[in-house]
Amino acid sequence: MKENTISHVKSLAEFLEYPFSVEEESDGVIEEISRFCSFENLKELEPNKTGRFLWVENKTFFRKALVGDWISA
Repeated sequence: MKENTISHVKSLAEFLEYPFSVEEESDGVIEEISRFCSFENLKELEPNKTGRFLWVENKTFFRKALVGDWISA
C-alpha cells in the first residue's frame, strides 16, 4: 500500500462503488486524497497533536509510519 498508494485509493473507491471519473483522475483528485490522508499530513493536524481520546493523548496513536515498525526489537 505504501509503495503504490494511488492504485489502492482507486481500488478502494471501486470497491465502495464510487469509482473516480476520467475528469477526476486527470484533475489530480486521487493524488490530492492520497496526500491529504498521508501520515505526514495527518500527524501535523492540530487535533492529532494536542487532542485526547479519553485519558490517552492522540499522538500516542501514531507510529513511525514505516513498514514493519510493529516488530519489536
